[in-house]
Amino acid sequence: MTDLDFSLSDNEFKGLQDLISQETGIQISDFKRVFLVARLSPRLKELGFHRFNEYLGLLQDPVYNKEEIGKLINRITTNETRFFREQHHFEYLNRTYLPSLVQTGQIPKKISFWSAGCATGEEAYTLAMVLSDFRESHPWIEPRILATDIDSEALSKARTGLFPEKAAAHIPPDSLKKYFLKGVKEWTGWIKTRAALKEMISFQYLNLHKPGPLSLGPFNGIFCRNVLIYFLPASREKSLELFRRSLLPEGLLFLGHSENIFDKEEDFRSLGETVYQRID
Repeated sequence: MTDLDFSLSDNEFKGLQDLISQETGIQISDFKRVFLVARLSPRLKELGFHRFNEYLGLLQDPVYNKEEIGKLINRITTNETRFFREQHHFEYLNRTYLPSLVQTGQIPKKISFWSAGCATGEEAYTLAMVLSDFRESHPWIEPRILATDIDSEALSKARTGLFPEKAAAHIPPDSLKKYFLKGVKEWTGWIKTRAALKEMISFQYLNLHKPGPLSLGPFNGIFCRNVLIYFLPASREKSLELFRRSLLPEGLLFLGHSENIFDKEEDFRSLGETVYQRID
């Protein structure tokens, strides 16, 4: 075997499946053997390993495994995202939910949202734009956003607020001008979020399978889109229970277009288009 020809035995594949599910709640199906080889082979090369059983030994070594498991997680997580993805969710906030708080006289001074699985930050910054626009006509509110992810490398990118210019394709021109700076000279081809937008967001590492305390909450709304589909059933249920506890009464949960509340109808009612409301 050469260092360019990694193979994954049944036992090695099962070992990785079990470790990943134990640490993250993510379900690696039997069809993802090629996926794991593709994602992890570069790491084996960096370490000078020639076989996956050497890598499993490192992951199981109590001296090194905490750091290496973090690197493993970064390599297997999916960070597909974009600004204003599934735009109907943000339109619902802007046109229905936030105005309803004003109409009922219930609008609080502090409004909090959680982007759970924020990846490189586009969702959180989109939320910040929507809330900032709303604040222009309601200047007394103090919107705050918690943005969390299990991928530490993606979080580092999110904190910079720096994006390639092509990422602006889905940002309305007025919002792009209002909330972003365009790079010049060595930063040509990049855009950067303005400080006022970044200050609204708190980025925090969080493993939904093993959650620690949250720095904000309770929340008016939680965005967790295209995350739970990767989880084992028990981990999905655990996460939905966490979301319910973390929402204000009648708070909203936004899931991805291919997701649902996974038999938790006693906790959430559907408002349509994968928007759910906490039942009290």
